[in-house]
Amino acid sequence: MVTELERVLGRERMLSSPEDLLCYSYDASPTPSNRPQAVVDDPGKVTEEVLWEAAESCPMDAVILEDDEGGQLHP
Repeated sequence: MVTELERVLGRERMLSSPEDLLCYSYDASPTPSNRPQAVVDDPGKVTEEVLWEAAESCPMDAVILEDDEGGQLHP
């Protein structure tokens, strides 16, 4: 999944190292199961069309898109 996101968004826009992802875990714990596999760094640098392409290309609906108020748009 991370490879497909890197293809669509570009590696320079992705955070995927364990150190980068620690602060994005559900409860800030180091438990790998609570950590995302990747985070888009500054999604404002990517068009909405590209973000939707990345989200829709994920076969597991693991890419979550939110609006500015935190409402979930996808999946």
